Amino acid sequence: MLFWVNKLVWWLVNAETLLLLALGLGGLLAWRGGGRWRRLGNRLLAGGVVFALAVAVLPLDQWILAPLERRFPPPDPHPARVDGVVALGGGISVGRSRQSGRGELNEAGDRILGMLELAYRHPEATVVYSSGAGGSYDPDRTEADYAGALAEAAGLAPGRVLLETRSRNTRENALESLRLAQPQPGERWLLVTSARHMPRAVASFRAAGWEVEAYPVDFEASAAGAPLLLDFAGRLRRLNGGLKEWLGLLGYRLLGWTDSLFPAPRPPVQ
Repeated sequence: MLFWVNKLVWWLVNAETLLLLALGLGGLLAWRGGGRWRRLGNRLLAGGVVFALAVAVLPLDQWILAPLERRFPPPDPHPARVDGVVALGGGISVGRSRQSGRGELNEAGDRILGMLELAYRHPEATVVYSSGAGGSYDPDRTEADYAGALAEAAGLAPGRVLLETRSRNTRENALESLRLAQPQPGERWLLVTSARHMPRAVASFRAAGWEVEAYPVDFEASAAGAPLLLDFAGRLRRLNGGLKEWLGLLGYRLLGWTDSLFPAPRPPVQ
């Protein structure tokens, strides 16, 4: 039940929904309302237009993403020994994969590429892909199933990637991956996920009792600064992604699913 409540809350508070409500409800009140209702409608319309222009022109997406993506930098130098790799789901569109019959990558497809890179670089490492039924899905195949097929198509041995197919969110990614991988004390495990998602992911794994090291991919904040250009659709998508992570960090902490609101890196396992 809590899983679906979380989905509903996010749908209600994301920037796209709020913008549509402001413009739609504002337009209706300004057209059909009278007196104070018409004035409220005009204010909602004006607020929606100003917000849309701000998203299109100002680098709001960069401002909200940069602190998240820079919290856990890539390992430097790359560790010589890696005992295991955990890649989190979200990089495969299950709906499109169901239509085509093969794994279809989406905007977060770097998670799959990062997993494959580390699997080839460290052939002795255990590899886990964690993603079950997180939303609209094929009842017969999870995202992890498609990831396993992609890994075999890329040349990895059948069964090389352990598939965790039960998790529906980041907390369950940590708990179910821990159950499947059973890491041993002193082992060095890398966690692969989008850079903006890394703080919440690391906090979830730590709360589950698993100290992992960040291997972020899928960076979207510009390292060269925030360019001034008109890109409403792209900036709104990135703004939504950043807002979701900040709200997720707060929600997970309030629910007791993490031990820190905004975790920081720790010294790696030697």
